[in-house]
Amino acid sequence: INERNQAVIIEGEARNIAPLEDDRLASALLDAYAKYRSSDAYEADAANWRDPAGGLWELRPKVVFGWSRFPATTTRWHFDQD
Repeated sequence: INERNQAVIIEGEARNIAPLEDDRLASALLDAYAKYRSSDAYEADAANWRDPAGGLWELRPKVVFGWSRFPATTTRWHFDQD
């Protein structure tokens, strides 16, 4: 299966959580983003998360759809909103 043909669609509630003032969380997020440096040429910057209008969002999923061969492998997950 070609990874570029796989799809994931997430439905849920999103909210901006910037400014991020927790240095430990910022460090953990930067470590998590590190794997995308070579494959997607993406470099995360914690300074963007410290700006109140910054680009750090939290997504609480309600429903997620995914597939690699539509419609044969379509899968749906539902999440409780506690």
